[in-house]
Amino acid sequence: MTRPHTGPPAEATAHLPLLLIGLRWLLDTEQPAGALIYPRGQTLNSVGNRRLRFTPEGFDGRPAVVVEVSDADRPPTRNPRNTLSDSEIDDLAFVLSDCGEHVGAAWRDDTHRSAALALAASAPSSLLAAAARYRQGCPTHGGAPWCCSWYRDGSQRAISIHDVHRAAVQCSPSDVATGEPDLTAAVRIARRPMHPPRSSGSRRSAGNRAGRHPMVFSDRCVLRGKGLR
Repeated sequence: MTRPHTGPPAEATAHLPLLLIGLRWLLDTEQPAGALIYPRGQTLNSVGNRRLRFTPEGFDGRPAVVVEVSDADRPPTRNPRNTLSDSEIDDLAFVLSDCGEHVGAAWRDDTHRSAALALAASAPSSLLAAAARYRQGCPTHGGAPWCCSWYRDGSQRAISIHDVHRAAVQCSPSDVATGEPDLTAAVRIARRPMHPPRSSGSRRSAGNRAGRHPMVFSDRCVLRGKGLR
């Protein structure tokens, strides 16, 4: 049995490598035909007792980054420790902005264990289609869940967030020759095409998102969801 995390949450910038990987999957990875993606998205375990979930359809149908408390560490007689604060959510929004993704709305639940940040960008149509197929269910069996191998085959056909993560941590010989530090593994994957390139000018490229320039925290504006704070 592992000991609950009781220390302070990590700085928002500590999530940057996994944020880059998640954004790469959420916004820049085209899914194959027939792929199935769970509509609530896929998760990566981050530092500081936090879990990041990347959802194709969040608030108002926009893709969202959800930060969740992995273990709330609730003492018997006190409120949970190490839960989400407003400043932590704001800091994560600033990091996303510096990654090139504007946050259109942010909210958290009343227990301070989950918060979502809806992005202004749109998810690829192939990812949305994969999530829609999952919701509709097996066409042969009238949408019945777990009726045959349809879900398994479609899920195996999909490019998962863990596929992108595994590719990010694989260091090629050319990377070693350049002497890049381990932290830039996420940057390397953000620069590499995982699918046919999108038309230019549609939005910031993954290379720009990868952080070629030092991060500058500015224009700290996050629109709050009505009644959610």
